[in-house]
Amino acid sequence: MKKQQGIKTWRKVMYGVGEISNTLIFTVVPLFLMFYLTDVLGIPAGWAAVVSFAGNIWDAITDPYAGYKSDTCRSRLGKRRPFFLYMALPMAAAFGLMFSIPTGETMAVKLILIILAYMLLLVLSTFFIVPYLAYGMEIDPTYDGRTSVSAWRMLFSIAFGLVGATIPSMIWKSADVVSQGFSQMAWIMAIPIAISPLFAFFSGKEPKSEIKPKTKTQRTSFFKDLRRAVKNKDFNKGLAIYVFSWMGIAVLQLLLIYYVKYVLLMYDEYALIAGIIFGLAIAFLPFWVWVSNKFDKRKAYIWGAALFCVTLCCLALPTDFVRSIVWVLVPLLGIGVSALHVMPSAIVPEAIDRAIAADHTTGSGSYTGVMTFLTKIGNAAFSALIMGILGWCGYISTAEEVFVEQPAGAILAIKLLLVIMPLIVFVAGMIVCAKFKIGREDAKQEGTAQKEG
Repeated sequence: MKKQQGIKTWRKVMYGVGEISNTLIFTVVPLFLMFYLTDVLGIPAGWAAVVSFAGNIWDAITDPYAGYKSDTCRSRLGKRRPFFLYMALPMAAAFGLMFSIPTGETMAVKLILIILAYMLLLVLSTFFIVPYLAYGMEIDPTYDGRTSVSAWRMLFSIAFGLVGATIPSMIWKSADVVSQGFSQMAWIMAIPIAISPLFAFFSGKEPKSEIKPKTKTQRTSFFKDLRRAVKNKDFNKGLAIYVFSWMGIAVLQLLLIYYVKYVLLMYDEYALIAGIIFGLAIAFLPFWVWVSNKFDKRKAYIWGAALFCVTLCCLALPTDFVRSIVWVLVPLLGIGVSALHVMPSAIVPEAIDRAIAADHTTGSGSYTGVMTFLTKIGNAAFSALIMGILGWCGYISTAEEVFVEQPAGAILAIKLLLVIMPLIVFVAGMIVCAKFKIGREDAKQEGTAQKEG
């Protein structure tokens, strides 16, 4: 058997640039869409929950199908890369439209427009993101190579997560009318969203699918691939780590601006707080890659998640005390976020490889589709639950970002939800990770077994 060689660095970089679209969409939307609905359009929190749930459920159900289509796509450009090319411009346009809802319309019209725009953005982004993630798992099949590919992708993810977390508020705050500022922000962000998939497209030809000797590849169909993916135990373990991680991060993204504005009363410092979190997340990427290389991905994930959980619990302490140590807590959150970004994305390819070897298939798209499907279902449920609880606790929605004093029940809900919900899923992820044999020695043993077979 020929020894597997890693790909050249420039290809990893070009592939990583493609993450910019994904990151800007799924940083700006989770961080600001609900805030845009409740504090700019004046939509009640309960209805904002409906928007979130409807859009994400629609988005989620398309993910496995997008994975299947990218597995079975037959094109001279490859089976993944055509999606990078064809989705770029429509994605960007849908993003701009979603934050350009006319404020003068009735509540019913605003709800219909935002749901349609949101669903359009999500389904277009799905047909980019699922093939993109599958492509990243395939271009470098080596154990440490995949960590390196993930690290480059996460470099651009966190760098533009920093952009997506800080620049939007600067743009809309500089506008005379906040709603117009949101529209300007969205169309500015749409430019890199349209361009970055082209870098992934030109990162090189796709690797040919390798079918092991004496192994008959199963005929595929959408429903067969879906059933096969959800039944595989190894895949389910890697899937759980990934889904739990991103559900926890989604809660942080959704509630951070509410926590800073209404609990800490530090809204003017929001951009700085977000900037420190994402800036340190970038700075510590090499550190977590080093930890992974020195020990393994599993330990790196557990240590990073544990640090994040301990720091997160401090946010539930009395508000005056949190304000006094906020500039200690914020950097620690950033260090934890760094591990939670890169490690799950590096672990999942190993789980998918085992599933493919066990099921005698050659396509990772269906597994990726199931992964993003369940991630979005979990995020949709959490987002809807959070907004529903805020509405039930009396959260007051406003138009054009007018500041109002929120009732004590809403303040308490923001604080507890920000801590308790991520804590549950991160602890669950650490438990699964501790029981999942995915270390370097496990990978070597499996490779030896496959070679002898």
